[in-house]
Amino acid sequence: MVNKGIETATTGAGWLKGGPQMVSDVVCGVVDTWVSVIDPNEGTIRKAMSGDAATLDELASLASTIGSIVFVVYVCMTAVNLFLATAESVRDYFKNYLTIPKLSKAVPVRLCA
Repeated sequence: MVNKGIETATTGAGWLKGGPQMVSDVVCGVVDTWVSVIDPNEGTIRKAMSGDAATLDELASLASTIGSIVFVVYVCMTAVNLFLATAESVRDYFKNYLTIPKLSKAVPVRLCA
């Protein structure tokens, strides 16, 4: 049981260590997409205002991508919150069973006769 707990803690620590890299990848991906869509050399804003179908499709795709990323982050944060609330409830429910009994200071020594 202790090994399983250590394995679970190791997995959780790996997820925590990988979190900043995932956030950085998502932000870089969104910025790259945004820069490629809103490139001043191509006149994207002018094309969107004039109703160019390809430009409007790119902007709709960008909006869909950003919405999907926000939704996934929201779902992940909700799952983490639910897990932590459940763990706290379980801990509070079993708090009487989680106390470690204290040993007396003097341990009786049995002498062989």
